[in-house]
Amino acid sequence: MLLLSPNPPKPIGPALKAFLHWLMVNRWKYYPAALLGAVFLAGIAGAVNLVGLLSVSRAATSHMTGTVTTLSIAIADATFSEVQRLSILLLAFCSGAMVSGFATGSSRLDFRKRYGFLMLIEGALLLIGEQFYATARPVYAEWFTAIACGLQNGMVTTISGAIVRTTHLTGIVTDLGVQFGRILRGEEWQLRRLLLHAGIFLGFLAGGVLGALAYPDYGPRILIPVSVLLLCVGCAYFLLRSYFIGRLSRRPG
Repeated sequence: MLLLSPNPPKPIGPALKAFLHWLMVNRWKYYPAALLGAVFLAGIAGAVNLVGLLSVSRAATSHMTGTVTTLSIAIADATFSEVQRLSILLLAFCSGAMVSGFATGSSRLDFRKRYGFLMLIEGALLLIGEQFYATARPVYAEWFTAIACGLQNGMVTTISGAIVRTTHLTGIVTDLGVQFGRILRGEEWQLRRLLLHAGIFLGFLAGGVLGALAYPDYGPRILIPVSVLLLCVGCAYFLLRSYFIGRLSRRPG
């Protein structure tokens, strides 16, 4: 007996089919664009994390390892106001990743996905966070920046078989160490993975350095140009995606 799903998947339009086929044929040709995007997002996270660390709240919002450790201390000390603040921070990061997972589906890099829409949301969240910093409400600011970082961390995915996380570096540094260890064993270089992980590391570092140079003069206001960059790149992604899908749909055959 054949069981049919009550909600069968919608068929993909011919333009999207052509777009997907074109991407698969040219996937290595466009690897530099994927690498550049990952480095860009890592730089964004480096700057955002620096703002959190240098602000009044001293909260690292781009990763949650330190937050969980601080939460464990707060629980042990029975400082319930801190437990509440840190728990909401964790939930904020998780909710951002949840939105990203809902919007993108599988973890594979696929240029049909609406990454541009997610970057627009992230830019808007960072602008809201900057406004809370400007009005001396850093706790609310860290919640919005944590949502933005969770959303970004769930956005990108796998490139060349490598797991990509752009808002923290523990896994990246681990993968670099493993790569170098395998090279010392005489195994073949996985050059694309090595470049990807090194690029993310350097991008995060560069974002932090630029943020540290600007913070003494501008404070959390450095989130404004960061947000504008995200909004511009998100809009550009939308336009390019629409252009390529439209061009492919007009091809004969």
